[in-house]
Amino acid sequence: MKISVSADIPDYYELGAMEWILVPLFIGMITILVYLVLLLFSRKLRLHAGIGLILFNLAVGIYYYHLI
Repeated sequence: MKISVSADIPDYYELGAMEWILVPLFIGMITILVYLVLLLFSRKLRLHAGIGLILFNLAVGIYYYHLI
């Protein structure tokens, strides 16, 4: 969230700029839910799933940071 919000968004985007704030937030919430569901099925995947989902969230933030 911090990475994507710090991007320079042009003024002419107006309400379209809300995408930079809302999409990473929703993706973050979805990845937390995916992580919790994975923990229900297998505790062995805890480390790998956690690292993978953290990297995925960073990739989404960097993508929105460099989207313009």
